[in-house]
Amino acid sequence: MSGQKEYFNNPITEGDVFKETTFAKLPPLHLCDAMLVYSDPSTSNKDKSNGASSKCVAVIGRKGNEYGVYKCWLDQASNARFVDWLYGSYIYMHDKKVDTKKIYIENNTLQDPFYEQVLKPLIFEQAKTYNHVLPITPDKRSKPDKFFSYRGNP
Repeated sequence: MSGQKEYFNNPITEGDVFKETTFAKLPPLHLCDAMLVYSDPSTSNKDKSNGASSKCVAVIGRKGNEYGVYKCWLDQASNARFVDWLYGSYIYMHDKKVDTKKIYIENNTLQDPFYEQVLKPLIFEQAKTYNHVLPITPDKRSKPDKFFSYRGNP
């Protein structure tokens, strides 16, 4: 990576590149032992001029000790588009006959005002369109420093 950065003017920062990705056949979502949706609204727009930041919504299932990402929305997106993805994940699980629908949204202390003042009203506004309020649980856990959260060791 340092060669790319130094000699090819390609500033790769650690954490931007997946070092190892494993693909496997996943069991049908309705047969998983557990499943959930986890979302990251990436509320910081400080370096964005277009009013959008990179956001993610992922449908994740677990069967035994194996985890799989069944569907993922990841892009630079507006808050309204992010909320559309949340509803899309709910519809996806419903279509796959998943009874328990747990939707978590990253919402640590710094993000909470944004969730309460911006995202929640958008979610309730979309509830009118979909005739359903999403079962969202804010994830208030403190997050470790991203550099130390995964170092490739078990």
